[in-house]
Order: sequence, then structure tokens, then C-alpha cells
Amino acid sequence: MVTISRDGGEAGAGDDVDTARKATGLPDSCFDLKMIADVPSLSPDLDLKAEDDWLLATGTSTWATDSSDDFVLKNKSILDLDYCSWFGRADNHIAVLVLAWAYILSARWTELVSGAVLEYNNNSQIVDDDHVISVNTGKVGDDAARWWAAVLSQGGWEAYIPSDETTFRSPWSIALKSPVRFRLSHQGETLVQPKAISSVDALRYIKEYCNFYGVTDQCYAALSVALLLPSLSSRGRNVPLPIPKLNHEACVIKGRASHEQLYEFKCLDKFLVLSCNTKGICGLLSSIFYDPKVACNFASPWVQAIVAAIKHVGDTQIIHVMAARSPHLAFLWLGAIVTGFHNDVVKDGRFGLIPIEPHSAMWTGTIQSFMQEPLSQPLVTDGYISRANECRLLYIIQDEFHERWPVSPWHPFGQTALEDTELSVRSNVEKVIGGLVYAKWRWASKGGSPTHQAPRGSLVPVFWELAEASDMPVSYEEFSDENVVSENATRMIFDWLRFEGYPACERPIYTHKWFRRR
Repeated sequence: MVTISRDGGEAGAGDDVDTARKATGLPDSCFDLKMIADVPSLSPDLDLKAEDDWLLATGTSTWATDSSDDFVLKNKSILDLDYCSWFGRADNHIAVLVLAWAYILSARWTELVSGAVLEYNNNSQIVDDDHVISVNTGKVGDDAARWWAAVLSQGGWEAYIPSDETTFRSPWSIALKSPVRFRLSHQGETLVQPKAISSVDALRYIKEYCNFYGVTDQCYAALSVALLLPSLSSRGRNVPLPIPKLNHEACVIKGRASHEQLYEFKCLDKFLVLSCNTKGICGLLSSIFYDPKVACNFASPWVQAIVAAIKHVGDTQIIHVMAARSPHLAFLWLGAIVTGFHNDVVKDGRFGLIPIEPHSAMWTGTIQSFMQEPLSQPLVTDGYISRANECRLLYIIQDEFHERWPVSPWHPFGQTALEDTELSVRSNVEKVIGGLVYAKWRWASKGGSPTHQAPRGSLVPVFWELAEASDMPVSYEEFSDENVVSENATRMIFDWLRFEGYPACERPIYTHKWFRRR
């Protein structure tokens, strides 16, 4: 459900992250869509499976080591903020553009999914009342005007797959709930009742609208919000949007140059896959908590420090913190902040609830887990192997009870004498070098589908090192003696590593109080 509310408070400003606090506008990384380059496109003729009230599309990923073809793995798998300071102007079109993007994504979904229906409803008339916002679309044709009328109306369109038992709606279907209503203002003839337009036509109309007002930068934010709609819906969340503040005149002085990549039709199918992978979306946003240098037993103070820093940055400035931390994900953070989803991510991360989704991580080049790092060379030093490398090797060779990634993203501390490792580790320690790489993807379809092949044969995640920061005051309000995150992370990774029992030399670890409290 999408809500446009007049209620809310003002964003607070903190003192701890000085650069972000003073920043205005949006970082350029927010307008970079290269993160979707290696996301597979949604394929037509999918073999969809109904499960409860959901339709599932599945596929198979192929993984290998970057040094050998011997090992191949296959796995199925509410505040009223207007954010005007972001865009350097007083008007705000985000709510209007989110509604338009929801239609566009749904339209493309119906074009790809067999049996799906897209149609306008008869109640696409916008009624005058005391809370009406007039939306001027300029000089447009009948089809465009009728489309905007459907987009801006409550229940003006719907996209669904009919069945005998239930109706499966598009993941971007919305129910607009707001005291605010829209009145369509355009130069054209009387609205007719044509067939619902295609995603290609809708892309053209939203581009014309953004060029008319010079709000392409706001269109990025709106698309980011729309991509998060399935994730928010899966959590039972309403989607709060800022009240539109529209200038009724065409923009003479444009803001940012038009970004053609935003309106490229070929990107739509990738957006659908990225958006529907709700665990993947959450995993990408939660990756801000991960650092390869942090071991499992130090996770608590590390997470607490991040939460403390974020708490003292206002909602309109926090985008600069996230963009600095993960520049390639800045576009996604736009929508997370506008909808308040970033608060969910931070709250979950505070308690160590950090999901890991290997596919979204590799598609976007994001480090989410120590498992993505390559095996050290040499793998064995003075008769010892690090426990982190031991975990990676166990997964690569698909040892029994190690067919899936560990739930904890942080690496285990210490090392193991090679003689104390599993036989499978000892027998493969000299055979496997390099690390795990993603190779390709194939959708489960009714008649077979093309394979998505990663460029250059592999996707290499990048960890963005931050520049040295000057000293600054730190609030200790968020710090605690509790080690819940460290305790859980340590217990989870060591239980994964030693599923069938531990060597005698590790008894002090497994008799520690963190393991006794179960």
C-alpha cells in the first residue's frame, strides 16, 4: 500500500559524521546504474510454481573456482520529508513518478509472464475535492493522457495472472491510500478508453514528463522506490511518499542532463529480477555492516559503531554516508531512505540480522560475506590453515553438511593444524587455488531459455576502502557491553565449520560461555 501523508516530523541532524551533515544535493553515484549490468534478465516462458499466495520463478546458477574446472556447483535458489535539498529545487515529483514506475514494471512483467493481464479500470476518473493536486502533463496525446489518468487514480489499473483458485497480482501492484487526490491537467482531447499501453510507450511518456519538468534526478529516486515495493510488501509495510509539490510550468533551466540509461528498455528486465529478489535487495543494503577485516568475535562493537554513526545523521544527509560506504549501491539507498526502509536495515543489522544472498552479491559486485574472498596463497603455512580458508574450501568441494554458505557473514578467527582438519580438506588442499566465482545463470522455463553468461567468465566483488577520516566526537549512547552479535556470529560460524564435532585442541572454544548458552 502506498500512502501520501501530511503527518510527520523533521529529519534530525547529527554531529558525528561532519561531512555528511554539511553535504547538500545527491552524490553522483546515485545516478549510476552499472550495478545492474550483470543481473540476468527476466526470461519469457518461465516455469512458474504456485506456493501459497505467491508465484515462484526459479533458476540455476553455475559456480566454479577461478583456477580449475574440476569443481562446479549448481544451486537453486513515515515521515513527511520532501527531500528538496537533494534536488536543489522546491518542487517534488517523487510520488507521481513512483506511481508511474509501478505501472511500467508491472506492464513489462505482463509482457513476459504467460497468461498475465494488464488493463485499465473504469474508475480512473479523478474527482475534485479539498485535497486535490493538479498534475500538468503538458501537450500529450490521448493514449498518454489516458495512461496518466490511470496511473494517478486509486485503482486505475491492474496487472495480474488469473487462476481458478486465486489472483496473482504483479509484485509492483499498488493500492493508493491518501487524502490527497490528483487532477490531470493536459493539452489534448477528451480522454478515451483505449487498451492499456505497453511498457515501451509508458517509458516514453515518463521520459517526456521528466524532460518537461527537468526532474530526471527525481526519476532515479522514484525508480529506486518502485524497485523496493516487493521487499516492503513482503514485510507488510506501507510505503510513505512525500506530498507532491508541483510547479505547473515547464522547466526552462534543466537540472542534470538527461540520463538515457534510465529509460533504456533493455534495463527493465534486469530491474524486474533485481526487485523480485527481496532477500537479495535486503542483503545488498545490509552489506554496509560487513568488513573483511572484522572477525566474528568482534562483530558487536563493529556493528554498534556503525549504528552510532548513522543515528546522528539526518535522513536527508544519510545518503552521503551510504554512498561513501558503497558507491555502487547508492542508487538503491535513494529508495530505501525515501521509504524509511533504511531504518529496518539498520535495526536488523544492530541485532546481527544480516542476510546473505550470493546471487545478488555477485551480480552487483558486492562483498557480503568472507566466503566471497579467494583462498589465501599459500593455503597452508607451517602446517596450519586459517579457519576462514577451511570454510571456503569445505564449501568449494561441497563437503557433506557444507553445501550452503554459512549464515554468518564474518569469518572465524584463528587457524587449524592441517592434521586436525577433515579428510576432504587434507586431500584437496593442494588441488584448489583461487576462489569461488559465479559463471552463469539459467532460468527454469517451459521450453528452455538462454543462459546468462557473466562477462570475462567471472564477477569479482569489490570492497570499497574508506579514506582516513579526521577525529570527531563520538556518542557512546549506542555502545553496550552486550555481545549478542559477536556471540551469535561466533556460534553460527563454528557450528557450521564443525558440524560433526571438533578436534580436542578446540575444546576451549566450544566450552566457552557463548556456546553453553543455547
